[in-house]
Amino acid sequence: MIDQGSNPAFVFLPDMTGYSLEDSPQHLKDELLAAADALRVALPDTVMQNSFAVYDLGFYAHHSKMVGGIPDICNFIFN
Repeated sequence: MIDQGSNPAFVFLPDMTGYSLEDSPQHLKDELLAAADALRVALPDTVMQNSFAVYDLGFYAHHSKMVGGIPDICNFIFN
């Protein structure tokens, strides 16, 4: 996991597709982090900014762990 402090704007989640964003070139990660930070700053108040994050999730529909689709995966991740 890429350490981004206690309240990151971009959250790298485990990837079950076999492609890990953590293995990507640094400039791609920097661009994602910068875009997530820009989105956070664009929110109207600090309460919203502090509770906002972009989540990275590799989803491959033909993998046995992805049975149930995106709703089941999101439920698993956010709970």
